[in-house]
Amino acid sequence: MPNTIGQFCTAILVSTVYSTAAFAAASVTDAGENTWWNCTTSYGSSIAEDASLTPSTSTTGCSATATISYMARNSQNMSQYVQRKKTYCTACYSGYELTTVTATSTEATDCKVTWTYCKRICDGLVCEGKTSWTTISGKGYQTRCNTSTNRCEYSDCLSGYYDGGGKLIFGAAPNCKACPTHGECAGADNLPCCDVGYYLVNNNYVDGVITNQGKDYDCLRCPALGGVYGTTDNGCPINEPEPSHITRCYITANRSITETAGTYQFTQNCNYSED
Repeated sequence: MPNTIGQFCTAILVSTVYSTAAFAAASVTDAGENTWWNCTTSYGSSIAEDASLTPSTSTTGCSATATISYMARNSQNMSQYVQRKKTYCTACYSGYELTTVTATSTEATDCKVTWTYCKRICDGLVCEGKTSWTTISGKGYQTRCNTSTNRCEYSDCLSGYYDGGGKLIFGAAPNCKACPTHGECAGADNLPCCDVGYYLVNNNYVDGVITNQGKDYDCLRCPALGGVYGTTDNGCPINEPEPSHITRCYITANRSITETAGTYQFTQNCNYSED
């Protein structure tokens, strides 16, 4: 039986709550895009939220918020004005990072607003929002977002999987494949360990090389001779099958084998050979 592996990757200590010290408070200026409209900060209650400022119209991920209010006024008609406010984040929960963005409002004409919102770390990647090692269902590995690089990190293949190789991009997710039937897999770079009476074969081993498709292992039953199936010793392989480990299969000594010519026995264990 293979020994399971305990730790997949060396841990890197990262912060789970982001500091707001590097970010100034939100601000508003006149965009200078409309001759007749001017924009200034304003104060008051019951001011509507500015829904035109994207991509961050929600406060998802915010652990603390603040609000800035502003007013656009028509200089040719001082009674014509629009007031809006923008609620923004000043701190984020774990899995998010405080991000500064600037956009011009289409509701409060010519108001150019700068504010901060909470963006999920590793946005759009498989490790998005994952600040600790998380198992990806059906993939056979764990991932997390490195908050200092904003990139995904991956563990070795987990127990129950083997590394199929064939990965062409450095730092990409491992190609973990489910352990074959009649085998056990310890993960990482360990070869599958086939049950007694079965041998390992790499279906992608062609003409002396492992193809770019990587490794595709099966555990096949040892062939039979005269109705007697071969067996193997208990133990896990160390070397790659090229293309198979059929030579680990043998017919045990003193077993009666019956064929057309008659019944016979081997005087010692007799191993199979590659064709």
